[in-house]
Amino acid sequence: MKKKIKITAAVLALFTALSLGLGACASQSGEDAAVDGPSAYGSSEDWQTALNSEATLREPVYVSGIYEFDRAMYIPFEAAASPEGLYLGVTLEEGSRVWEFDSQGRFIREYQTSRPGWIGRDGSVWNFESVETKDNAASQYIDYSLTRSRDGQLSQVLSFRQEQGTADFFLAGEGFCLYKMYWDENNQGHFSLEIYGDDGVLLRALELDAWYRALEDRGELYLLNRDTGDIFRVDTESLSLVRADAMDADCLSCSVQNGQLYESDGVSLFRRKLGESGREKLFSYGDLGLINVRDKLPVPIGGTEAFLFIDYLNEVSPYRLIYPVEKSSLPAEREQIILAVNIPEENWEYEPYGLWRNEILDFNAVSLDYEVVVRNYGLEPDPQTALNTDISGGRAPDLIDMSLYSYGDDLAQELWQELGAKGFEPGFINEANCEDLLPRLEKDLGADALLPGPLEAMKRQGKLLSLIPSFSICSILGPSSSLEGEELNGFSDLARLAGRAENVFWAGLSREEFLFYAFANSRRDYSPEQISDILRQAAVLNSAYDSDPALKPWYYEEGSPGRDAWLLDMGDIWYGSQRFTLQKLSSPLWSTAEDTVGMATVEGIFREPISIIGQPGLEGFYLIPERELVMPVNAGNKRGAWEFMKFTLNERYLLQLNFDGFFRCGIPLTRSAYERGMEAYWEKAGGSIRQEELVLTYDPANCFGQFEQLVNSVNGICRGGDGVFTPILQSAGTYFSGDRSLEQVSQDIAARLGIYRAEQG
Repeated sequence: MKKKIKITAAVLALFTALSLGLGACASQSGEDAAVDGPSAYGSSEDWQTALNSEATLREPVYVSGIYEFDRAMYIPFEAAASPEGLYLGVTLEEGSRVWEFDSQGRFIREYQTSRPGWIGRDGSVWNFESVETKDNAASQYIDYSLTRSRDGQLSQVLSFRQEQGTADFFLAGEGFCLYKMYWDENNQGHFSLEIYGDDGVLLRALELDAWYRALEDRGELYLLNRDTGDIFRVDTESLSLVRADAMDADCLSCSVQNGQLYESDGVSLFRRKLGESGREKLFSYGDLGLINVRDKLPVPIGGTEAFLFIDYLNEVSPYRLIYPVEKSSLPAEREQIILAVNIPEENWEYEPYGLWRNEILDFNAVSLDYEVVVRNYGLEPDPQTALNTDISGGRAPDLIDMSLYSYGDDLAQELWQELGAKGFEPGFINEANCEDLLPRLEKDLGADALLPGPLEAMKRQGKLLSLIPSFSICSILGPSSSLEGEELNGFSDLARLAGRAENVFWAGLSREEFLFYAFANSRRDYSPEQISDILRQAAVLNSAYDSDPALKPWYYEEGSPGRDAWLLDMGDIWYGSQRFTLQKLSSPLWSTAEDTVGMATVEGIFREPISIIGQPGLEGFYLIPERELVMPVNAGNKRGAWEFMKFTLNERYLLQLNFDGFFRCGIPLTRSAYERGMEAYWEKAGGSIRQEELVLTYDPANCFGQFEQLVNSVNGICRGGDGVFTPILQSAGTYFSGDRSLEQVSQDIAARLGIYRAEQG
């Protein structure tokens, strides 16, 4: 699904993002220390008391939090302090509106106007609208209309035509002002300010000598001279401009709020009382992990000393809260959490945080006790060996990112580059190397906080050796009409239902992808007969590396960037040449990631209800980690590592909160995020979807029911790049080339799998 501008904020109160409880106490090396006191974050009540306190804080310093609103909204195009909290200008389908929130992010009311500055102190709501008309190339004008709504009564205040240039409207004092500008044929600017009473009667018009920018402060209007930095207050009583201050020479932008002048030099934020000297530095952007704020001044939240930042570069948490605390309450320094990643050198410059960018940026911004530092083993000649050496030498990282990244040039690695592989070897995930996370999970969150099926699939002999915040599910899908009443004991049954083996997957799947699905799993228990059945099906598929032009390639259009693995090829099924499809599923409706699809998409393209098939002849389905973390048994900062793991389970990162609240990158592991995401899908389930410019009909109830059943039925994990898949692929190649018989190869693979299972325990 294409990214949208729309941002849906989490349904949580202010500060609950931090209620995951990052501990305040320092951890002991290698072991957890007891946590008896509260988190350094404190409760939301503590924070609110601090923010609203009239007492002067001793040595106040500013720290960063995450501000969360209780309703869905677009990124606001304008924000201003309100008496109770914040005004936010938002764009909705029905047009622009202003929403008001209290200081804790709770919605108060909606105003039928476009800008926060158009809400009067008496509760009146103003609207300034324009219609541009161009009769011909030489004639162009704009008609303006000003209306006011007060006590439920709508009245027309003013209408006029601007023959040249544009006009803007601002409330000021007991009336309003119009700021007009145009450039003549000599490119000379002409600017004027018209001061009106609230009844629309013109009181005075002032010709201005320069281009000014308006600074609004809840009823007071100031004009900033863009050239000199001088600031003038519009005095509607004396009908004049009164010089009030001047922006400091080293500053780039400023605003006026509650009689205070806020200035930014692009590095720090300063404040001083308007008209006085002696500014104070409030904070530096870099110290608080804020980015892209050089020309974005923060908005003070009404009634508090907190500020709202809108960080447009933060994909998940664009609303950042900056608030003061007493310096003595903070630790002297933060403990480091070393996160090991395996990112190829060519991607390191662009992905310095790997797949955890948003979580790391947010965690480092809001954590008072810990800081995540990334150690990239992908810069080493042999990443896995380098990691193993550090672990055995007592330099183990605190966390290891087991997610897949692209690098390498051998056959298996080239193939799984299409899937985003490869990272550290999945065989590393065993009891000897990885800490059991289950006791921490049960103590802090409770095992019932996670989806039961996926949680059980992740366990190995009752231990949780890795955390997979989100996942997809790999499955075969086919028409219900063909599968009704059928028992599938192998791929030969699928071949029979499809008419012949070539029709099962046809060209929609490569041989290597199919073998990955069949063999690259952490739980395997195949007999030689089942392996023979798999190899017979693989033999009729084209290799991803076939160069014979007579063979139909696994992607269709020459010059295309290539199909992502397991994406549904509409044409094969639409025209009846393919009867089944192998897919990565991540939602009940449409695609939510580049290499996943939704149930409704598949059902729509099949043009009939579909059935879900696991491994034929085997029960259950495999989940595929979208991202995965493990904690080494000899990690030095286990408490900090676990705090970051919990942080990644927040709904902000599991759902597309910056789009529509759907699953962001796979199916979320937590019950709350899953249920909330499914609720969002249900709200959008209309019976048809648009896919590749076609409207496809589907049955929402059938798709949702099957998806729920699928999520609850997973009983194993499918990982790529493990130590057994490449030998299996090589052994299978000897059968495809005719060098060895099907029976020989099947027995060889069965023996390899037996050894692998024994090694993995």
